[in-house]
Amino acid sequence: GITFVIDTSRQGKPVGNEKKMQKVHQATPTRPQRIFILGASYLKRLFINSIIRFASLFTKEKVLDRICFAEMSDVLKEIEQESLPVYKGGEGGHILDERHWAEDRIRGFPVLPDDLYSLE
Repeated sequence: GITFVIDTSRQGKPVGNEKKMQKVHQATPTRPQRIFILGASYLKRLFINSIIRFASLFTKEKVLDRICFAEMSDVLKEIEQESLPVYKGGEGGHILDERHWAEDRIRGFPVLPDDLYSLE
């Protein structure tokens, strides 16, 4: 599984890759072990809790129990410091250049045959 840490305290302009990241996440066969939500103000918590309540109509309780509001100290109990992003005092998973890392990962995927979906 994978652990998500969503830092709602970071304000500013979107990075621009949010839609791509969502598509990759939806296409990746992993399931979240934990989802930590950091830095949520009272109003953000109300909004997020209302979304979670709505999702509870369609989602198993087991999945919803993995979502929690947390402080950085709680996250550090489950995630190694070196895996944290640099702005949180970590080493960014030893990823120095995200583009280079992504290109290396893509090159590592197996090449599918051209006739994989042929009707013959």
